[in-house]
Amino acid sequence: MELVSIPRDRETGTSRGFAFVDMSSEEEVQKAVKSLHETNYNGRLLRVQPSLPKEEARKQDKKTGA
Repeated sequence: MELVSIPRDRETGTSRGFAFVDMSSEEEVQKAVKSLHETNYNGRLLRVQPSLPKEEARKQDKKTGA
C-alpha cells in the first residue's frame, strides 16, 4: 500500500464513506480485493474493487447513464 485518500464532505468535514488506496502492484490489488471484498467491518459491508482511471470511468458512466 502506498497512499490512502479519504474524501470528505466539504460542509461537515466528515468522511463520505469511501476511500481510495494506491497499491504498489497489481498483485497487491488482487490480494486486497480477494481478501476484503464483501467482508464485514464494524457492522458495515465492505466493497473493495479496483478503480478505473478517470477517463475510463467517465466512458462507463456515459454507457450506463449514471
